[in-house]
Amino acid sequence: KPGGRMAIIINDGPLENPTLSRFRSKLISDLNIIAVISLPKYSFAPYTQEKTYVFIADKKISKTDKNENIFMSMVDYDGFSNNGKRFKSKYDDDLPEVEDRLISFLNTYKMKTYDELSSLYNKKVNNEERNAGLFGYKCKIIKLEEIIKNDNVLLTEKYLRSSTMKESLTIREAVNEIQQLINEIRGIVINEN
Repeated sequence: KPGGRMAIIINDGPLENPTLSRFRSKLISDLNIIAVISLPKYSFAPYTQEKTYVFIADKKISKTDKNENIFMSMVDYDGFSNNGKRFKSKYDDDLPEVEDRLISFLNTYKMKTYDELSSLYNKKVNNEERNAGLFGYKCKIIKLEEIIKNDNVLLTEKYLRSSTMKESLTIREAVNEIQQLINEIRGIVINEN
């Protein structure tokens, strides 16, 4: 009903598939998209290994009703391994922090500007995550106009982890990475011989 809220688990197809752009446009015209949260690929293993997202939206009360700021977040670690076995992981669980940020966002997003929301909720990956190969943001407020400009794509990775967000390396870091790759290649060659 108008003003009602929904939260669904959805795979990545409807959020990014170019042939579903009109479907996403209809979603944007009928719903106030509140949040899109990326879950680890194996969150629902062994039942599915499909990449999934939590999609939260309110049904618009009128056509002029519009939420301009969307909460997007990446759950990289849910406390379990990112494979079909799903054993306890050495990595921290991102879910409690994302839950806290989302609840706070739900209580404030109608009263704050984009800049205020960004200063509260935008969070880049930390050093430990960067060392594990992650880059970009864990959470970020995305303007609706940016989504519309990008063919209504709602995929969190596009806005939080695009390849253009990779930080440039210092010369020392680049040399270290190249040396690690050389050592890995040597190990493979030695093992094959």
